Amino acid sequence: MEVWPKSSVRVGLWQCNRVGHFLAADLASNSWLGTGRWTTRHQRFSRAVQAVQWYDPIPHIDVKKGCFVGRNDKGVAIYVPWRKLLETHVQVLGMTGSGKGVAMSLIAYQAVLAGECLVWFDPKFDRYSPRILAAAAKRAGRPFHLVNLNPSTGPQLNPLYGANSFEIEELLVAAFDLRAKGTDGDFHRGKDEDAAAEAAQLATDAGNLSIPGLFQACVSRDSITDQENFWRKLKKLARLPAVNTTGGLNLSQAIANRAVIYIIGSADNEQVKMLQKLLLVRVMQIIKGRDRLAKHAPTCVVLDEFKHMLSPSAFTGLGVIRDFDTHFLLAHQSIGDLRSCPGIDPAEAHGAVVDNTAIKIVYKIGDDEYAEKMSRISGKKRTYVDNSSKQLDENGAATGSWREEKVQHIDMDLLTHLPMPSDRKGQASVGVLFGVGNAKLFHVGPVPVPESCPMPALAVAEAYAASPQAVTELI
Repeated sequence: MEVWPKSSVRVGLWQCNRVGHFLAADLASNSWLGTGRWTTRHQRFSRAVQAVQWYDPIPHIDVKKGCFVGRNDKGVAIYVPWRKLLETHVQVLGMTGSGKGVAMSLIAYQAVLAGECLVWFDPKFDRYSPRILAAAAKRAGRPFHLVNLNPSTGPQLNPLYGANSFEIEELLVAAFDLRAKGTDGDFHRGKDEDAAAEAAQLATDAGNLSIPGLFQACVSRDSITDQENFWRKLKKLARLPAVNTTGGLNLSQAIANRAVIYIIGSADNEQVKMLQKLLLVRVMQIIKGRDRLAKHAPTCVVLDEFKHMLSPSAFTGLGVIRDFDTHFLLAHQSIGDLRSCPGIDPAEAHGAVVDNTAIKIVYKIGDDEYAEKMSRISGKKRTYVDNSSKQLDENGAATGSWREEKVQHIDMDLLTHLPMPSDRKGQASVGVLFGVGNAKLFHVGPVPVPESCPMPALAVAEAYAASPQAVTELI
């Protein structure tokens, strides 16, 4: 029988073994300090991992072993088998600044070295990721293309190149959010869809397979221009300089050549958001349009802050795209983002993202409901409960006993109190990996980028007209 001193009466969970420098934090669920204060399990954990220093992950990269994601609490490298990574999508979840970019850049860097084609959609214009991936492409001996869709840039690519009329119609419906939503507005959306189909056929018949060519083909058609919503959005799209060309980057060829394509979009400019949705669907069309009997190199598509890029067409495609040698990395800040994707039913969004991502990388989150769910799926482990009596024996000491009990392998408090790199200088990104064996803690540092390393040059194409406005001024 364990005897405790009078000053340390305790009731709680005690994990018998100390786990590395994380201390595993499962010491006491609640410990009474005798001074009116309680120290909870997650507070003890936070203090322990604050000392975890970031490190350079490059020496750990070995594509023959798998995809390195970080070191566990004992300092052992964690590798995800490529076969596992290629057969499913990956959800990367965490607050702003928690380390999502570190994880995605590290995985994408290794995907390039492993021979995959990589397409990265970035609505925030991260200052590190383009340079990291340019270095990966150079190391792998493959082409790197940087595309910036924002209005301050010049002509760079023609997303309609090689598309047929049905594909162009799908692109316009996705970009302009014309799919029926089960509301009274569907009557007008139906007319807009008809205009999209007619416009796509006109452009195909005329051979003007480009955004400005599509616009010019529609100018004289009242049946198209009378649909004000559709016509307004097409004008906005045609004004973007990035697509003011018939040439430029050939997406089909770049994907076939296993190139690294980095696309900078926007989280607030509506014109750019339309274009980045269109480009995502076009990438998926190209992938699904390849010869099904031929062997293709895997393609990794990274969607940072995906709610700014997804459309109903893209969501539907997520469920089948894995059969076309393609896997996605989907990053977002909270589970609430699934309810804020325009034009997409929240239940459909939840199924496409949560249920289709067998591998999950979770950093610090503020949603205790989702943290509890992730805690439940992490499995259980054995611990011991120490019960001590409040009554004292003849020697003035309390008596107690132990009993075995099972608790969640990853506690929900842990997920809501993980440290962030901004907590202190040199702090590692600390997260939890789900879907590869038992759920496990890991920590990692960013792929190093010298401050002197310049931003890669943008793709350049010959302009269709002197300016995008020259096209829309035809009206």
